[in-house]
Amino acid sequence: MEQIKIFMMMPYSEAFLPVWEQLKIYIPQSEMRLHIQAIRLDEVYRAGHIFTDILQALKGAMIGIADITRNNPNVLWEAGYCEALGKPVIYLTQDIREVPFDLKHTRIIEYKMNELPKLGEKIQVAVRETFLTMNLPSVNSRDFIITTKMLEKTIAVTGSVEADSNIRQKMTSILAMFLGKNIKWLCGAFGDSDEHIIRFLSGHGENVQVVGYDEKNISKAIDKICREKEIPFIDASAERLPVMTKNEGANLNRDLYFLMKADLVIFFWAENSPWLETLIDWFSTQKKDLVLIHI
Repeated sequence: MEQIKIFMMMPYSEAFLPVWEQLKIYIPQSEMRLHIQAIRLDEVYRAGHIFTDILQALKGAMIGIADITRNNPNVLWEAGYCEALGKPVIYLTQDIREVPFDLKHTRIIEYKMNELPKLGEKIQVAVRETFLTMNLPSVNSRDFIITTKMLEKTIAVTGSVEADSNIRQKMTSILAMFLGKNIKWLCGAFGDSDEHIIRFLSGHGENVQVVGYDEKNISKAIDKICREKEIPFIDASAERLPVMTKNEGANLNRDLYFLMKADLVIFFWAENSPWLETLIDWFSTQKKDLVLIHI
């Protein structure tokens, strides 16, 4: 029987250790017919880079559980990435009043440190009910294979204008984890990063669209790729978009298009790119889900 992994996202501090120890016991018992393993990254001791391990663990997990008590930024990032991969996330907190605005309408389990067995029981119910919503084959199947069904999501992705071979390799390793996930990609239209992103995604048969600020905002190299591979080009200035005043931030058509159309925005950011830094700040003020990757 194939193992089902449930990835636990929580602050790695002693204060949360009792929570983890309790959940390690309860989670595998959620469905006795399945071989469930609860994992937390600080208990993985193999050699390698931590960031890479996080991405691999999230990709390999069936379900994520995120304890967002105190709004730890690392936990919130991991949970957002997990959802971007199409994985269901079960949220926990010790204080429902502290939940971030964009999660206010999400089902969240509130718990108390002096009632951890009750939390364990609630988690078991949540895990079982989550399994029921997923496209799982019968546990009695002789050839038992776990599969997940991801609804189509739209991800906008762009990066710093200049990108050397090392940067392109990093982008490739990240984007490879999203392949085959039924994602529609909205890509930038100018610069080394955008060109590499488009080549990589289209070369793997992904659903790619290129978005420019206007009809002329596309590099010659990217225009050639679009013509050769029949990739649609979207002139954002011709789209119906909300009108924003100048003091509301990056009032640029493509950025508004990304904001309105994408479920998630990924930025590959080199620190010598002040333009992109400004853009990231603007997206953050709009409460858009972001994945920011330093390259």
